[in-house]
Amino acid sequence: MHEIKTMLSGSRAHRFILLLLFLVYFVNGVISIRSNSIVSDETDHLSYGIRVLSGKPQKVYEDDASTQPVSALNALPRAVEQVLNPGLQKEDGGVSDTKNGRYISLFICALIGIYVYKWSSELYGENAGLFSLFLFTFCPNLQANIPLVGTDAYAVLFTITSAWYFRRLILYPTWRTHILFSLQIGLALVTKQSLFLLPLIYGIIALGILFKRRNLKKNIGINFARLGVLTLIVLLVINAAFLFQGTGKSLAQYEFKSETFQSFQQGFLSKVPVPLPAPFLEGYDGVKYMLSLGSGHGNVSGRSYLFGEYFTGNSKWYYYSALILFKTPLSVLILLILVLAALFRKPFSRQRLIDAGYPLGLAFFFLVFISLTNTSQHSLRHLLMIFPLFYISMGQVVNWKVRRKKLMLAVIILYGLFGFYRYFPNLISYTNELIWNKTNAYRVLASSNIDHFQARHSLEKYLQNHPDVKIPGEKPDAGEFIVGINEYLDLKQEKKHDWLNNFAPYGHVNHCYLLFRITEQDLANKNLINVER
Repeated sequence: MHEIKTMLSGSRAHRFILLLLFLVYFVNGVISIRSNSIVSDETDHLSYGIRVLSGKPQKVYEDDASTQPVSALNALPRAVEQVLNPGLQKEDGGVSDTKNGRYISLFICALIGIYVYKWSSELYGENAGLFSLFLFTFCPNLQANIPLVGTDAYAVLFTITSAWYFRRLILYPTWRTHILFSLQIGLALVTKQSLFLLPLIYGIIALGILFKRRNLKKNIGINFARLGVLTLIVLLVINAAFLFQGTGKSLAQYEFKSETFQSFQQGFLSKVPVPLPAPFLEGYDGVKYMLSLGSGHGNVSGRSYLFGEYFTGNSKWYYYSALILFKTPLSVLILLILVLAALFRKPFSRQRLIDAGYPLGLAFFFLVFISLTNTSQHSLRHLLMIFPLFYISMGQVVNWKVRRKKLMLAVIILYGLFGFYRYFPNLISYTNELIWNKTNAYRVLASSNIDHFQARHSLEKYLQNHPDVKIPGEKPDAGEFIVGINEYLDLKQEKKHDWLNNFAPYGHVNHCYLLFRITEQDLANKNLINVER
C-alpha cells in the first residue's frame, strides 16, 4: 500500500496517465486472455499447481521438471470454484481453469510494472517513471508471455524485486531491507531454475563492494550474521514452498538422471542430510538432464531453428541475441544503443554508470550466461527478465537535453503503439520491421517465438469462413492449404507432409499460419504427380 500511495503522490495529470497506463494494461490483458488459445505447456504448470494445493508437490512426470510451486497461485481460481461447488466436474480438458489461472499471472505482472515505475522514478524522476511504464505496458514480448500460466511472470517479478532490494541494501544497509532482500531470493529460487544465477551475481557484487569499502574483515561478525540470516530465510522459503517434502534426505538416497547431480553423490558428503526438499533438487536435476539431451531429443522438444537452419542436441551462442534483434521493437533497440553510449559519454559520471549500469549489467549477465549454457533454445521466454531492466534504464531519455526531444519521444510512443496493436492480441508472433514481409518470418525464426499454439482460435475461424481451404495431408494434393509454421518446418520430425516443403507460402493468417495455393501443374513441375491425360 505504501508503494501505491507513493506512486499516486504526483500531479493530477501525472496520476491520470499513471492510472490510464495500468488500466490499458489490464484491459489488454483481459482481451488477450480471452482471445488466445491455451499454449503447449500451460496445462503442465496448472496440473502441478493443483497437486501442490492438494499437498502433493512431488515430481511425478518428466514434464514436472521445470514446474514450480508458485503455480499453485494459478490454481486458486479452480480451488475456490471447487470449494463453492463441491461436486463440480468440467469436461473442457482444463481450458477454463487455465484461462482463469491466467488472471492471477496478470495481477502478478502488474506488480512488475509498479517496480519498473518506482525504480525509474527514483533514478530519473516521475516523468521517466511514466515513460518506463509505457515501455513495459506496450512491450509485445512481455505482454505476450508473462500472463500465461507458468513460472515466467513470477520469475520476472522476483528478478526485479531482488535487484531492487539488493540496490536498497547497498545504499541503506538495514536489517529490514536485508530480510526483504532475502525473501526475494528465496521466492526467486522457487519460481525458475535459471534464477539460481541471482545469489551468484549478487554475492560477487557484494564481495566487490565489501572489498572496496574495506568492510569485509572490519565487520566480519555482522557480515557472517547477515549471510546466516539470508541462508536461513532462503531455506525456510524453499522448504515451505515445497511443503517440506523429503527435507533431510541425503544425496545418496536420490535417483538423479543428470551426470552433474550424479557426481554429487560421490564421496562422504553424499551421506549428509540435505536441508532442501526433494522436489526442489529433483526439479534442478530434471532440467539439467533435459539440457544435456538438448533440443530435438524426443523426451525434450522439437528441433531448434534459426535463419533456416535446424540444430539438435547443441546450441548457438548467438541464438538469443538474434531473437532480441528481430523480436524487440526497433525503437527499443535504438534506445538501448543510445543508453549504452550515454553510460560512457564525457564528462564521465560514476553515478550515471551505477544508476543505469546496474540494471543493464544484470540484463546482459542473464543474456550472456543463458546464451552460453541453455541448449534448449526455443523461445525468448527464457530471457523475459531482461526487458524490464532495459526499460528502467531507458527512463533517463526523458531528461536528456537534446534537440527535438519531444518529437523523438512522440515517435517512439506512436511506433510502440502501432507495432503492439498490429499484432494484438496474438503478440507471441510479434516480429519487428527487420522482417518486412511477415509471410517470410518463418525463414528467420520459429517455434514458440512465432507459433506456440496460441492462435488455434484463428485457425478454426479461418477454416469456417473459407471452406475451400484444407489442412494438408501426407500425399501431394492440389488446392488451397493452411498449416502452422512449426508444422511446415517439421520441427518435431513427424514427416506429416514433406511434399509441401517443395512450395513457398503466398500469405499468412494471424502471423503464425501459412497459406499455400497449389495447382496440379505445380505438382507436376515438382514431379509429384503425372498430369498427362
